[in-house]
Amino acid sequence: MIAVTGPGRVVLYKIVAGNIGTTFLVLEGPTDLRSDPIQCISADPPFLHDPKPAFAISVHCFQQGKGILICYLDSHEIVALRVSSWKELWRQKLVNRIGSLAYFEPLSYLLVWNLLDAIEVYQLTDNPTCHLLLIKMLRVRIRRNHICDVQFDCTGKSAISGSDNGEVHLWDIDRGQLKQVLPHRKGKQCWHNLCLHLQNGKHFIASASSEPGDSFPTIKVWSTQMV
Repeated sequence: MIAVTGPGRVVLYKIVAGNIGTTFLVLEGPTDLRSDPIQCISADPPFLHDPKPAFAISVHCFQQGKGILICYLDSHEIVALRVSSWKELWRQKLVNRIGSLAYFEPLSYLLVWNLLDAIEVYQLTDNPTCHLLLIKMLRVRIRRNHICDVQFDCTGKSAISGSDNGEVHLWDIDRGQLKQVLPHRKGKQCWHNLCLHLQNGKHFIASASSEPGDSFPTIKVWSTQMV
């Protein structure tokens, strides 16, 4: 299953294994080609309805793909939906805006770049009145109102974040402390990073920087042993 966000709409697609080949993903509306390996399941709101005014910044699968979490930038909301019935399970409004989010299923942890002063760490609970429990604040100095990516390592014990000054930050979530700073590119916004787990506990982190008018965007790959 693939969940895609767009202006005022969230769309679910399924991958049909028997039809895999060269294909293009159409985001403007539902696909009706029976041979298409990527097929539209549903959309919220449906394509025949106008888009919602709210901007969904990201969407994440949870409950082993049975549900999705939709995160809205300016309304500060996270909405949980059941995929099979497209029924809302719950919604919760956070104090700050949601710039970017990462979800780690085994521990039910969420990381939120709050566009203000921290990476907020939440745990998904069964409490009917508070589904997201704030358990930690990883304090960062956010100089510019830019969205930077956040990711978990494969254990869920460490967080990796970009920054608006060209650094990649590695965090110990339990202690709430910064473990290491990787100098990506001085004075540049490091807006994306990706953590990949390989064998023997090693990780690879790919960091990228981007600035308006930058003729030389930079991508770096870091190899690290996180313990």
